[in-house]
Amino acid sequence: MGTESDADRRKTDTRARILDEALRLFAERGFAGATMRAIASAVGIRSPSLYAHFDSKQAILDVLIEKTGPLAVVDVLRACRESIDVASFIRFLGDEVSKRWSAPDARMSYALLVSESFRGTLPPARSLDHMITRATAAIGERFARYMHDGTLRDDVNPERLAWELMAPIANIRVSLWGPRADAAQLARGHELALHHVEWFIARNVIPAAPSQELTPATRATTIRRSRMIARDTGPGRNP
Repeated sequence: MGTESDADRRKTDTRARILDEALRLFAERGFAGATMRAIASAVGIRSPSLYAHFDSKQAILDVLIEKTGPLAVVDVLRACRESIDVASFIRFLGDEVSKRWSAPDARMSYALLVSESFRGTLPPARSLDHMITRATAAIGERFARYMHDGTLRDDVNPERLAWELMAPIANIRVSLWGPRADAAQLARGHELALHHVEWFIARNVIPAAPSQELTPATRATTIRRSRMIARDTGPGRNP
């Protein structure tokens, strides 16, 4: 039992080293310029051992993208309880995505993803625009449920609302969470992301009325008030 556990641990460690070295080589040489042999050499293993973990460079890149690219949003959604209220869901999503996207490996892999997308070297299913669309659709599905429950404004398409939530955070990723970002930039990015999430909640979440049923008229009034709050405390303004 102990031997199997040690073997599993070594396998996991080797896999993690492969991903780290592959990401470094992809960033330095580009996806086309980094070979499986070079990755194996950087890890300190033979090529057959590398193929025991990943059958191709594309398989390695796929894992890196799933972990740190736009589709990390889908992974965050899986980790979030279905029963959570809408404001808590939005805060959880914003916080987790910000943590993942600002991590060192995510910052490097996103730069690689953007570069390879512009070069057209990625398959269509791994292109940046395709993955962003998938991630937005996944959030939109969750938003549609809250709209049905009457806790999220329903006068906007749920996927459009998902774009409204995620686009500013994605912009923060590009402008402040790059591969060479310093501590001040990372902190500023998190501050802006937090402010945006709270602004989004004020603009779009319909608070439950404690003493009355949430009628269509009440919902319309709340949406109007939310829009007024959004106008006065939009992104970039001091609350």
